[in-house]
Amino acid sequence: MNSLIRFLLFISLIATLSCVDNDKSRQGDCDTLSMKCYRGFPRSCDEMKKRCENKKITYTKDLCQKAFNKLIFTKDLKLVKSLYTDRIIECFNERELEKYQNH
Repeated sequence: MNSLIRFLLFISLIATLSCVDNDKSRQGDCDTLSMKCYRGFPRSCDEMKKRCENKKITYTKDLCQKAFNKLIFTKDLKLVKSLYTDRIIECFNERELEKYQNH
């Protein structure tokens, strides 16, 4: 009986942890979809509307636009990354990065 209780507790702990991990990965997915939507991928916009309605999006259109403006005016990618995190470059395409950063 004792081993059965331990087994059930173990299973419930694993189920709880997997739900927490899935929720975090969905948050990351929503941020990725938001950045792709900003870059002009319509399917990403539709998918984000469906899957991320109740999620707090970190990398919003406004944040991507602010970071892009900072990149245009300063041409300093390191500064943009330090202000908005390294992940902010996912808001930009390769052409924009090449055009607006100092080499």
